[in-house]
Amino acid sequence: MQTLHHIILFSLAASASGAENALVDSVMVDSTVARREARLDVQEVRSNRSASPRPRRIIAREELGRASSLADLLSQEPGLLMQRAGGLGSIARISMRGSPSEQVEVWMDGQPLGGSAGSAVDLGPIPLDGLERVEIVQAGSDGASAAPRIELVSRQGWSRTGLSARAGSFGEKALSAWWSDKAGRIALSGWYESADNDYEVPWDNGTQYNTSDDHEIRLSNNDYTGRGASASLRPTSSLDFLLRADDSRRGVSIPGSDDEHGRLEGSSVLGRGRWRQDAWALHPAITLSARWFRSEWSDPKKSSGYDVDFGSEENGLDGTIAMRVGREESDWRDWWAGSDLRLERSDRTSTGKVEATVTPSGDRRTFGAEAGWRGQEPSSLFGAEASVRGERMLDGRDWSENLGTVSTGERVETDWSGARLAGRIWTRPVANWSLWLSCARRIRPPDFREWMGDNGFTLQTPDLEVERSTTGEAGFRASFGPVEGSLAGWIASYEDPIESYQRGASPLVSHRNAPGYLARGLDAEIALRLPFASFSAAGTAQEASIDDPNPTLDGNRPRRFPTWKTTLRASTAPLYGTVVGTDVELQGETYASELNRATDRRPGRALLGTWLRWTRRGFATTLSLRNLLDEHPEDYEDIPLAGRQYSLRIDFDIPNKSPDPGEHP
Repeated sequence: MQTLHHIILFSLAASASGAENALVDSVMVDSTVARREARLDVQEVRSNRSASPRPRRIIAREELGRASSLADLLSQEPGLLMQRAGGLGSIARISMRGSPSEQVEVWMDGQPLGGSAGSAVDLGPIPLDGLERVEIVQAGSDGASAAPRIELVSRQGWSRTGLSARAGSFGEKALSAWWSDKAGRIALSGWYESADNDYEVPWDNGTQYNTSDDHEIRLSNNDYTGRGASASLRPTSSLDFLLRADDSRRGVSIPGSDDEHGRLEGSSVLGRGRWRQDAWALHPAITLSARWFRSEWSDPKKSSGYDVDFGSEENGLDGTIAMRVGREESDWRDWWAGSDLRLERSDRTSTGKVEATVTPSGDRRTFGAEAGWRGQEPSSLFGAEASVRGERMLDGRDWSENLGTVSTGERVETDWSGARLAGRIWTRPVANWSLWLSCARRIRPPDFREWMGDNGFTLQTPDLEVERSTTGEAGFRASFGPVEGSLAGWIASYEDPIESYQRGASPLVSHRNAPGYLARGLDAEIALRLPFASFSAAGTAQEASIDDPNPTLDGNRPRRFPTWKTTLRASTAPLYGTVVGTDVELQGETYASELNRATDRRPGRALLGTWLRWTRRGFATTLSLRNLLDEHPEDYEDIPLAGRQYSLRIDFDIPNKSPDPGEHP
C-alpha cells in the first residue's frame, strides 16, 4: 500500500484543479472593484500578480464554500499540515514545509493576528463564512518575505447581495449574509456558526503504553459557537476603511476527565484605515490599524488539571502605523521602502491553582524598517527581487513565574533585535515555461504571545531565546494545452526553533527552544482540464532530521512530520448547472514524539470525500461528504478525523450592477 501511495504521489503529483488555478486571475480581474482592492493592498509588493512565474495560491469563495472549516481546507494543500484537537472551532495550528507553527505568519486584512515577531495563531475559531478569500504565500511566491504566510481577507461581497445557510453532522450549522451598494462604496457582511462536536473517539485511558484499557468515549463539553460582522467603506479610489468584529465561545473537553467544565470565550474588534496614491510617480501608502481583544477562561472544578487557572480574564490591545513609498513601472528601477511602529499590550486578572488573584501584564514596542528592489526585462524574459527588514523590540513585564505559578513583581525589560533577508530570481525562457530560485534568512526573537502566553491554554515562557532559520526554493511551472503543472524543491534549516508542545494529556501548551533540525522536500502539482472533466493532484514528499547532541534524538524525525502527503481531485464539467467532484487526502506515517520509538509510530491515513454542487440564476446548493472511510485517530490532537461527516449548504448570490462601473472609483 505504501508503494502505491508513492506511485500516486510522483506520477500525479499535483495542484489545484483548473478552476482553482484560474482563481489567481479571476479574483483580481473582471471587476473594477476587485482591481481597486488590489491597488489598495499595501501588503503586496506589486498590485499586478499576473506576470509572476510563481503566483500565490488564492482560494476564493466557491472553493471556500465546499469546506467546513479553515483547518479542513488548508490541510489539503501541498506542504501544509494541520494540528487540531477537536471539531469545528477547536484548537488548530498550521505548519508549512516542516516549519514550527510559530514560524507561520497569519494575517487578517493586512494585519498580523499573532505578535510582532511571529504567529502561533489558533485558526480554529476563524469562520470560513467570514472570509472572502485565503492566500498562501510560500518562500518562492511573488512578493514573499522570509517567513511563510497565510493571508485572510474578510468577507466583503463588493457589488453583491447574498445569503448562505449550512447544516451538517455533529450539530454543525451556519448562517451568513452580505450586501453592497451598487457603486461598490459600502459593503456589509455577517456570519454565525456552531457545532456540538460530540464525537466518539478512541481513548487510551491516559495510559499510552498499556493498550488493554483502550476504549471509545463520546466527547462532551466540546461545543463551539462563533459569530461576527464586518463593514467596509471606500469613499475614493485611494482610501478605504474596514471594521471587523469576532466572537467565539467553546467548551474544552478532556478525554477521561471526571468533570468537564472548562469554558473559553473570546472576542475581538479590528479597525483599519489605509490610503494609497497611484496617480503620483512614487506610490505613497499609509496604514493605521488597531485591534482590541478580550478572552475569559473558567474552570471552577479544575477539570483540566495541571497549571491552568480556575478563572482568568485577559484584555489586550495592539496597534500599528505603517508608511511605505515605492516605484512600480515594471522595469529595472522599481524599488520600495517603508517603516512601521507596532504596540502590543496584555493585561490579565487570574485566579491560580492556590486560589490567589494575580494581575500579570506585559507589553511590547516594535520598530521596523524595510526596503526592497524589483527588476525585470521589458518582455518579462527574466527578473529578480530582493528585500531586507530590520526590527527592534522592547518588552516589559511585571510578573515572574516559579514552577508554573505566576506572581506579580517589579517590572522587567528585555531588548530584542530581529532581521529578514529574502531574494529571488526568475526567468521565462518560453511563453509557457517559468523557472525561479529563491532564498531567505530570518532571525526571529520570541513572539509576544510566546513568552507572555495567552488566556487559556498557552502558558507563560519568559526564558525563550532567539531562533534562526534559512530557507531555499527552486522550481518551475509549465503548461501544455490542457495540462498545467509545477515542481518545487525546498530546504529549510532551523536553529533553536521555538515550538509549542502539549503538556501530558491536557490541552495545555508551553513553548520551548527545541533541538534544531533540517527539513527538505518536493512539492508537485499537476492539473488536466478537459471539456467534460478536470483532474488534479497536489503532493509533497519530504524528510527531516534532528541535529542534537543527545544520541536518542540526533537524526530522528520531528514529531508529527509525515514523509509524504498528497491530495487527488476530480470534478465533472457543468451539466445543467450540476458539478460532481471527489477528493482523496493521503498521508504517510508519523511519530507522536521525537524519540521515534516503535510505540510512537502512527500509521498513515486516507480521507475520502465527495461533493455535488448545483447552480441556477444565483442559487447554489452544495452537498459535501467527508471521511467516508471513517478514519479514527490514535491521539487527542487528531480528533476531527473521528466519524463520517456531511454538510449541506445553500447559497443565494446576485451581483448589484453599477450603471457605469468604469467611472466609479
